[in-house]
Amino acid sequence: LEEKLAETQDRLAEVEEESNTREAAICRKDEEISSLQSKLEAAEEQCTRGETTISQMRNEIAQLEAKLNTTLTERTADIQQQETLSKHLQTKQEVIDKAKEDLEVHRKKLAMAEGAAQNAQEQVLQLKKDLESAIGQMSTMKQDLSTQLNTEKEKCGSLEGK
Repeated sequence: LEEKLAETQDRLAEVEEESNTREAAICRKDEEISSLQSKLEAAEEQCTRGETTISQMRNEIAQLEAKLNTTLTERTADIQQQETLSKHLQTKQEVIDKAKEDLEVHRKKLAMAEGAAQNAQEQVLQLKKDLESAIGQMSTMKQDLSTQLNTEKEKCGSLEGK
């Protein structure tokens, strides 16, 4: 019986060592979760900044489109007075060309910002999935450890009672 008790105590020591190992793994998972949460917060912040930038660019594009429409309307009126206002017409054409260039530049910037925002949103979703997975793994590890430790303590307690 003493041999059995000694074996059980040795097994309990092994289980406690395994428990410590798993506890260390849980701590690493906690650190991983903390890191993922930080990354998630940074990605969400980047996403918010991207959305603000997109909104600003859309406003600028709307202003540029309004300016372009106004300039085109003015140009049409200028064409009717072409002979006397040819120099004025040339200036308006330059303004239109510049407005078109600016509009195209802002459209390209908007497309890039939308792409970056989409990537940031995809990263946020992936980080959320990774975080949920890590939390689930940690919970399962804690439950397994608790169950095993309780089982071994019960075995040890019943052997000490004999």
